[in-house]
Amino acid sequence: MTESPSVLPGSAAGVGATAAVAPVHAARDEVSHSRVRADCRLIRRTANRLGRPYLLRRFALLIVTVIVYWLLARAILDYGAGVDYTRLGPPDAAIVSLLNRVNPYIWWAVVVILALVVLFWLRARWENSVLRARAVPVPADDVRRLAAELSPPVLDVVRWVWVDRHYPLTQGDLRRVIAEVHGGRIQDMRLAEEQHAILGGQRES
Repeated sequence: MTESPSVLPGSAAGVGATAAVAPVHAARDEVSHSRVRADCRLIRRTANRLGRPYLLRRFALLIVTVIVYWLLARAILDYGAGVDYTRLGPPDAAIVSLLNRVNPYIWWAVVVILALVVLFWLRARWENSVLRARAVPVPADDVRRLAAELSPPVLDVVRWVWVDRHYPLTQGDLRRVIAEVHGGRIQDMRLAEEQHAILGGQRES
């Protein structure tokens, strides 16, 4: 039985497999860092434009909530300042004297508790708004513009991020593209393709 020779990176077959992907990577290597940064700026501008309405709503909600809380806090403190405990007994009674001394702290505690309730409510609304903004689909016109203006390596990252093609590309996907590019995803994808070519494997669909 004759054994088939193994393909090594240094062999002729290995060199041929590596050379097969050389034209693809040559085009990618020509993309400069400044071009990649420009691509990220374009993606960021698109994502910011899509998420701007939700951002404005969050800031409007924050301002209105702070104003309403401040008015309620002032009303609570003003009410607490006028509370009369003499109905519980004579002014020199121990319980009345104690309540008069701790009265400001009681109402400040109410204001603090209210602040915590408002804070957790506002945080939940803010996070929900962020999630809704990230789920905003990218319009077809913006996708065409990105496809026409982005460099091939960054477009590869966009395709890599957009995993489930049953759902549209979203604003959150665009933000993840920026994070992946900054995290070295282009270099990782290039290395993976070179390894597949060297080992003679077929890229999975």
